[in-house]
Amino acid sequence: MEEQVVKHGYRGWKQGCRCSVCGRAQADSMARYRERKRQREAPLPVTGGGELEALTLRRIDGLGALSAYGESLASLAMTTARLIDHIGSTGQRQDLMRRSTRDLLSLMKELSAAR
Repeated sequence: MEEQVVKHGYRGWKQGCRCSVCGRAQADSMARYRERKRQREAPLPVTGGGELEALTLRRIDGLGALSAYGESLASLAMTTARLIDHIGSTGQRQDLMRRSTRDLLSLMKELSAAR
């Protein structure tokens, strides 16, 4: 015998009911979940302004003219610096800080050698 749904809504959906009331409750629940997730994952700022990004820009400008490969490395370095500044200012995704810092140092070293 099939289990009876005790209460319609989100719990009813979880119990297997697919009526319009339970479907709407599930859709609302997922919308709230997606909104919470969006709020946790703040996007990177389009324009910089962080201290590390400014320092990275000064170091890159000090290298003079760059080859096409050097320009690509410089772009990666600026994006990585922006990411590190963003992590530091928001406190989000601290797990990326160490790896991103290591990547930035490696990019700057390779950029110095590639000019």
